[in-house]
Amino acid sequence: MKEENKFIIVILCYNCQDYIQECIESVVNQKYENYEVIIIDDNSVDDTQQVIKKLVSDNEKFTIINNTERLRPLANHIKALTSKKFNGEDIIVHLDGDD
Repeated sequence: MKEENKFIIVILCYNCQDYIQECIESVVNQKYENYEVIIIDDNSVDDTQQVIKKLVSDNEKFTIINNTERLRPLANHIKALTSKKFNGEDIIVHLDGDD
């Protein structure tokens, strides 16, 4: 793997308020710096959105998408992958918010 390879980390979450902080901290604490994160909250009914906002609202590596209706995993993966332009060298990693 070349050092310039960019990791695109897609985190899908639904009602993950008890786990999302650990997931985000795990990503942020990695040594590799060339990454971007797309978090999609699938219209959680708990405080997941507030926890995410508190943790990463000022981090430019993170894009937060808050759904206004429940779309489920496949639609959210497609939404994440079509939300940005990627190049052929990007490495896409999928995580669940409770991983």
